[in-house]
Amino acid sequence: MLRLGLDMLGVPYKYVTSYRGSSAARLALQQNEINFYAESPPSYRAVVEPTLVKEGAAIGIWYDANPSAEIGHAPRQVEGLPILSFPDLYRKIKGVMPSGQLWDAYRTVLTVNGAMQRQIVLPPGVPGAAVAALRAAVLRLNGDKEHAEEAVRAIGYVPEWVAGPDTNNEVRTAITISPDMRAFIADYIRRAVK
Repeated sequence: MLRLGLDMLGVPYKYVTSYRGSSAARLALQQNEINFYAESPPSYRAVVEPTLVKEGAAIGIWYDANPSAEIGHAPRQVEGLPILSFPDLYRKIKGVMPSGQLWDAYRTVLTVNGAMQRQIVLPPGVPGAAVAALRAAVLRLNGDKEHAEEAVRAIGYVPEWVAGPDTNNEVRTAITISPDMRAFIADYIRRAVK
């Protein structure tokens, strides 16, 4: 994702891949081994913002927004942070919205990633009443004050829970990638200049 963003912006870089996880990359940043890396929103809020950003050692550049999200509308996990979504940053720098094959690949990866993260799944044949009860319980979390307070303490924001009768089809559609895009992304990964 970082490469796609930097390539779309035309930023020269040397891609370094030897760090296992964000804590190792964060340490590398602190030791001036690297000067750019990606962090999850909860880790950014809990670790990066109160330390590295507050100390002036780092700044947030962009966050990866859901491709179907409204431009200029921040998801809950980044609300209140002074960081633009990638499309907003791109538009601010270039004067137009991103487009082209790299942008299509970026949106494809985000769509698949978003569809596959934090899923609650059940095996085939689960009684419909059990599925409906679980969906209703998940959706009630959106209005649960205690859950919201605990989420803010634990991860720094209140997640938005989604569940419905079309979720299974929506996920299956989101993870369906054209053969041409699959080939482009595979080639793009192989071509990384390290």
